[in-house]
Amino acid sequence: MAKRQDFERIALPDVASGKRLEEALACAEAAFGVRLTVSDHAALFLDASGEPALPPARRRHELPYCEWGRRRPAWDQACLAHCGRAVPLQAAEYDRPFAHCCWKGAAEIVVPVHYEGAHACTLFAGLWRSPHPYQAPLKRGGAPPELEALRAELPELKRAELARLAGPLQLFGAGLVSLWLGQLRWGGEADRAARIRRFIHLRAHEQVKLADLARYLALSPSRTGALARACLGRPFQEALSFERIRRARTLLRQTRRSVKEIARRVGFNSEYYFNRAFKREVGEAPGRWRRRQVR
Repeated sequence: MAKRQDFERIALPDVASGKRLEEALACAEAAFGVRLTVSDHAALFLDASGEPALPPARRRHELPYCEWGRRRPAWDQACLAHCGRAVPLQAAEYDRPFAHCCWKGAAEIVVPVHYEGAHACTLFAGLWRSPHPYQAPLKRGGAPPELEALRAELPELKRAELARLAGPLQLFGAGLVSLWLGQLRWGGEADRAARIRRFIHLRAHEQVKLADLARYLALSPSRTGALARACLGRPFQEALSFERIRRARTLLRQTRRSVKEIARRVGFNSEYYFNRAFKREVGEAPGRWRRRQVR
């Protein structure tokens, strides 16, 4: 009988790191032939210190066509409201990729990425030329000649292209989120403790309660409350608020979004309750804290 040959095991780099995430996205871009943007509306891609794991260029549309006119405040706000807010909200209701046309006259493929029933993030792939007309937020009439010239250079989005990219992009997005959440945060914890932390991380931006966690764990609410306190070191609602404030601090430092918009994105029903929770946790109001951080 032939002797079994031993092979040397070579350790590969951890895929769940900001650098590896960016490398994976760059490789996917080269394979698919499109620019990929990640709308991290739930702030899932944060490193251990709470900073974004993805670079700013990956978290916003930075193609020349999208960047044109961004220096105009009304245009920038229109882009944030459209692709930063409206489209991810629409994607949350879908379980498959779809084509989307923006107000500037460009088309993209939108890929909703869900994990354990939660809308984790949204991938944007593009750009193509939209059949719908340009609609400026500043003035009536057609597009500026410079923007129209850039639009003419965009390829036309065809149904065959959508069919070619939809499935692979959906699989890639699901794998990206699964690797990040599975390897970076909960790999070494006991099963129930890991599930509780994962639930909070996935659904902190939603209107969830202890009863939702109880259904997720298939336990009674009283048993779930005691288990959550033992695993988290604080009651469930306090842990939920702490996670929301942690994400809010990142958004206050890293974005130009208003305090009201940030409050909504991280899961607070109103700016008033967000201000109270932030001041209780951090020691000062979010607006004042942001100004001090900027200085």
